[in-house]
Amino acid sequence: MHASAEGLAGPPASDEGTIVNVDATRTNRRYLDGDTKACEACGEPVAVDTEHVGAWVRVDDELGNLFYRPVFCDEECWAAWATSSRE
Repeated sequence: MHASAEGLAGPPASDEGTIVNVDATRTNRRYLDGDTKACEACGEPVAVDTEHVGAWVRVDDELGNLFYRPVFCDEECWAAWATSSRE
């Protein structure tokens, strides 16, 4: 499976949601060998069954909360995304 990015242009503003957790050594064993997900920052494929940076982001909407699990190639991509502003 080759999934796209979560579609988050950047971290939510404080009145829109919050970054709940960040794991710099996340490994998702629910995926098969070779499964990838696009890095939220640069779009490069990230092998989700191996160690990568993963986050858990809560975004508020009219119906409640949406939860996203974006992945990042490395800590540099995570930092670039986390410090970007959504315009």
